[in-house]
Amino acid sequence: MGEAQTERAAPRSASARITTRERQVIGYVCRGLRNHEIAHAMSIAPGTVKVHLMHIFEKTGLRDRFSLAEHGRKFLMAELTDAAPE
Repeated sequence: MGEAQTERAAPRSASARITTRERQVIGYVCRGLRNHEIAHAMSIAPGTVKVHLMHIFEKTGLRDRFSLAEHGRKFLMAELTDAAPE
C-alpha cells in the first residue's frame, strides 16, 4: 500500500469565507444528518446540499464528510471568532 493520505488538502484561499448557508450545512453534518435530511431541514434540493459541501471542502481543505463532522465545529468557531468585534 502507498503512504497514508493526509486528511486535509490545501485550502482554496485564506480569504475564502464560509457563508451562512454553508455554516448551517456544517452544523447539520456535525449532527449526523444525511444530505436529504439537511435538504429537508433547509428547504433546499439535495443537489444544493452537495454544492454547499463541495464549496465547504474547497474552502476548508477537508476531503470528506467524516473529516467535516470531526473538524466542523472548529471551522464554525474560527468563523465566529474572526467575525467578533474587538
